[in-house]
Amino acid sequence: MRGIDYPRKLGMATRQYALAIAAWCTFSLVTGWLYAAFDPQLHLRPAFGGLLWLAESRGFALALLTPLLFHLVNRSLQRGVRPAAYSAALILAAGPFLGLYAIILRAMLPYTPLALVRADLADPLTAYIAIVAAAHARYYFQSARQHELETEELQGTLATTELQALQLQLRPHFLFNSLHGISTLMDMDRGTAKTMVLKLSSLLRHTLQYDGTDLIALDEELRFTREYLDMERMRLADRLAVDWTIDPDARRILVPQLILQPLVENAVRHGISGLRSRGWIEISACNRDGALELRVSNSIGHLRAAEGFGVGLRNTQARLNLLYSDDASFTFTATAGHTAVATITLPAIASDPGMASDALTHAA
Repeated sequence: MRGIDYPRKLGMATRQYALAIAAWCTFSLVTGWLYAAFDPQLHLRPAFGGLLWLAESRGFALALLTPLLFHLVNRSLQRGVRPAAYSAALILAAGPFLGLYAIILRAMLPYTPLALVRADLADPLTAYIAIVAAAHARYYFQSARQHELETEELQGTLATTELQALQLQLRPHFLFNSLHGISTLMDMDRGTAKTMVLKLSSLLRHTLQYDGTDLIALDEELRFTREYLDMERMRLADRLAVDWTIDPDARRILVPQLILQPLVENAVRHGISGLRSRGWIEISACNRDGALELRVSNSIGHLRAAEGFGVGLRNTQARLNLLYSDDASFTFTATAGHTAVATITLPAIASDPGMASDALTHAA
């Protein structure tokens, strides 16, 4: 069982009383000055200084009772009392409030005539109603704010969980397709199949190295994509040509892990594999005006033009939506017998402070 944090509670109580005293004494000072200045016909009117002292005494008495009343209202609302019983309790509590107010005020003004103390400079019953209303407003505001924070936290947790699920979806899909490619070589070229298995194990170690990481440097993502294409070239041999156009300024920009691999895999499975002749893939990355543009283009065959928007591309779209909302975009176009183009545009968030400032400057 956790103990009560008395220093923290004492600090909170001190701040509450200091705030209440400052607010009520300021309000009472201004009210007393206005009352003395604009009501010269007041009976039993004291000297100006005495009137201000009386006003300050009233404010101080209310300030001492305000945190206590706030606390009682807060505790009652937290316990969820019935409205009828709660309303009756508030009405009955007005009596003790007025009694304590009178005791405090009399203790502060022992030599002041009772008639002067009873002068209607500030109605304590009105002050009681105002304090109760303020306490309710504060409670409901804090409750709404707490609910908003909990909702944001829950949404963040759900988004993180969904991102993890999407990443987990990619790995078995990638693994299945890679093993299927290896199996086709087992009877024809066991040496190449064995090399592909070793390459696949290296790729899997790479994915585990960044397990749980949403963003990595583009340079790391390119290295993984290059190794994946090296493995695919073992299977396709000279049927696959790859061209790289990478802006040096873009290499340190952060991108979602495994964001290029599904696009490249899609290009190989639904584009190059359907060609009888040699196929090609072009991969480009450029940093332009605070945005990173990634593009994967590839040749396609006539029979594959309507295909291609499979698990990998749907996964890419969903991950971009979760990570960047409307700040990132993804498009995929294909023309029968010609070219398929997958394009990702996302904010250029740099992995080092120097590039970060440059990216922000371009974005501004």
